[in-house]
Amino acid sequence: MSVKHYQKENLKFSFIHDLIVSVNHHFVPILSSELDLYEYAKKLQKNANCLIIEEENELLAFMFYYIVSPIEPSVYITLVCSLKPGGGAEIYNELINLVSPKVVKLEVDRENLRAFSFYKKLGFLVDSESIHDSKLILKHQLK
Repeated sequence: MSVKHYQKENLKFSFIHDLIVSVNHHFVPILSSELDLYEYAKKLQKNANCLIIEEENELLAFMFYYIVSPIEPSVYITLVCSLKPGGGAEIYNELINLVSPKVVKLEVDRENLRAFSFYKKLGFLVDSESIHDSKLILKHQLK
């Protein structure tokens, strides 16, 4: 398994856009039903860092995240995707360990019960409701 870590300054728009388009249908609801993928890729390029996990040049997972506070290391995961069947928790933990935050926040769609349940099992709790009615902000305090 190999890991690539890209700081926002080194991310190319075409790479980000192609990546999110390729996994668009892996999300519930699909990303393009709620976001303009072109504009979202521009936002990620400007603000997010990225981790990619590959095995034999095949994409297993990726995570785009923002550094919220470098003082008390905390991150906001804006997009995470595991393409490894049944390997979600293992991959997620590996991605988080590579960033080493104390606090992790992310947004999950209320309709995506599978994702909500997954994050709850990992120790996330509801922190607040998003401005968008269908979203919840989840928070996990790490040790």
